[in-house]
Amino acid sequence: MTTTTPPDSPAPVHIRPCRVADLDVLERHMPSPGRTRRHADRFDRQEQGLTAFLTARADDVPVGTAQILWQGCAAPEVQARFPGCPELNGLGIWPPQPRSRGNGTTLIRAVEEQVRAGVIRPEP
Repeated sequence: MTTTTPPDSPAPVHIRPCRVADLDVLERHMPSPGRTRRHADRFDRQEQGLTAFLTARADDVPVGTAQILWQGCAAPEVQARFPGCPELNGLGIWPPQPRSRGNGTTLIRAVEEQVRAGVIRPEP
């Protein structure tokens, strides 16, 4: 999908939708808190067409994730003000070492590209 080398990053960052084979790798490198199944839950919502769950990798190691909520924010006041506006949700960069190297910015740009293009968005 997207390959970018952020400033000060030692390796290009590759961004693509999460695949079922990514779930164990994500849990190993970015464990879900407590007993949650955060990555699997986000993947399940992607499979239902409700979201796009993106993964960022550098040197084939996960460095971040982000989720596009196609239905937008659940808060009624936000829905009223911005109807039909997708929401960026669950942006995270791990571990702390790759932070401040542009990986989060690269993920945000990939989300913006998908929203503008309507990529993965289910038909209403």
